[in-house]
Amino acid sequence: MESVVYRPLESGTGAVVELGNEVRGVTSEEFRAVVRHLLGRGVYWIAMDFRNSWSADSMAIGVLLMTQKLCSERGGAVILLKPSKAILSLLQALQVHQYFTTVDDEESVLEKIRRAKIKGVNVT
Repeated sequence: MESVVYRPLESGTGAVVELGNEVRGVTSEEFRAVVRHLLGRGVYWIAMDFRNSWSADSMAIGVLLMTQKLCSERGGAVILLKPSKAILSLLQALQVHQYFTTVDDEESVLEKIRRAKIKGVNVT
């Protein structure tokens, strides 16, 4: 199984990117490639599923921040789907956690997207 996979989220409204235990090195390159693919297809609402991840390197955090910036510029956002305590602690230590909305389940992701589309605003 690939270490970074994605799947559509409710008929084109976005996608869930599922990340492995450790997001570093080659995995970070896979992460970047998946993000580029999604953005190239017009997907600007991306839920990053870090629930099984316990580690990420600076490259992965850079990809995450770049993705948030690009999605935001296009009217979307990156939503962190049930991130592990280790990933949340890392984002807090780097003082970048405030750039992301965090939710516990996919229904909450869909609700954030629906509300933002109705209001015409970004969720973060």
